[in-house]
Amino acid sequence: MNHSQAYDVHVLNELIVMALNSAGVYAEAAPESDKPRARFFEQRAEARIQLANRLQSEVLAFDGRWENVDLILAAAYAKPGGIQGTAADIDVGYDEHAFMDRFDAAINDRRVSVPVRNGISNAYMSVHGELPRDGFAA
Repeated sequence: MNHSQAYDVHVLNELIVMALNSAGVYAEAAPESDKPRARFFEQRAEARIQLANRLQSEVLAFDGRWENVDLILAAAYAKPGGIQGTAADIDVGYDEHAFMDRFDAAINDRRVSVPVRNGISNAYMSVHGELPRDGFAA
């Protein structure tokens, strides 16, 4: 794997972790919420897991490896401040804004190859129906 491909895999792995972290935030917020919001949070958690799965497929296209998800999440929960989230956090949109910002940055990162940026865009759109903020800059 050359340097460019290694960077692509690195970015994809970061996005996978972010998608799974976000799924965890929404999944934890669901039981704390009223029924309509709980269903929305559950759906959003599932969408983020689907997105992580699609991104993992992108990594496999490079014959790359993604990190062991269980180890990533265990480490995140174990460190001080680890993965945190409540319905209140999601109300103010913190998780959603951070999530969209990171995906937007990856889609527009010119160090990421065009095929991978397209793959990130397609994965995001397949789950969320639209691109984050700025879209894709070729």
